[in-house]
Amino acid sequence: MKPNELLKHIMEAEGITQDILAEQAGISQPTIHRMIKGTQNLNWKVLMVLRSVYKADINKFFDGQNWTKNRQKAK
Repeated sequence: MKPNELLKHIMEAEGITQDILAEQAGISQPTIHRMIKGTQNLNWKVLMVLRSVYKADINKFFDGQNWTKNRQKAK
């Protein structure tokens, strides 16, 4: 799963809106939107909110092996 897809999945599972996450991370809602769409990389502020507030395992964002396997299956 790509980082932007994982972000979207966590937000949906936790019922987090873009506005709420943006406010908690101290960034704009359009920035969150771009992160979800994959046109902007996630930043540490968002990852720290996911970890501290929502107890998300942010190590999954760095698991390139899982992402590579998924990409190979899609081909």
